[in-house]
Amino acid sequence: MDPHPDRVVVWVHCKPESALDDALRQAIPPGHLCLRDAQYSAVELDTWLHEVRADIDYWATRQIVINTVGTQPGRDCVESIARLAVLIDADNAQPGLIAPLLAEVAKYGTAHVKRAYGDWTGTGLRGWKEQLLAQSIQPMQQFAYTTGKNATDAALTIDAMDLLYTNRFDGFCIVSSDSDFARLGPVLSIMEAR
Repeated sequence: MDPHPDRVVVWVHCKPESALDDALRQAIPPGHLCLRDAQYSAVELDTWLHEVRADIDYWATRQIVINTVGTQPGRDCVESIARLAVLIDADNAQPGLIAPLLAEVAKYGTAHVKRAYGDWTGTGLRGWKEQLLAQSIQPMQQFAYTTGKNATDAALTIDAMDLLYTNRFDGFCIVSSDSDFARLGPVLSIMEAR
């Protein structure tokens, strides 16, 4: 707490420079000056801002959205938001877990595609209707022509590969409790690296 609240204090943020510091100390009475060292001068910050804006424009032409801009030396100054595809095996995933799952996905990027696969004509997926609407998930119809077959799994896998080859996504999130997708994850990872 300042013992003199009516006192005017001049805060100066600048790169450390003894000549400037001395001149300020002579011009401003003692107790009214607070010097704070800055890492960059105004000219350097203005140049940096111009370069970052140019980078943002460059990446925007390639459909990459800039998430943050950092000021830490030696670190990347531009970070993009990953474009993700979320593919849900509704036959083997609980609708009540989708909201927290999508919140977790959002930590890694933006879900540009959210699809749930299943036979929506039957009664087995009745609990999904609210979640599809609330979470903007596109239902993908896959009729169950025979029992015990993995038509839904096949449709999801084919769509995952189709989406992979569009080169529009940085990552995939496969939602299922079914181990049939155990091989799909590594294949997507290998193909994305290419």
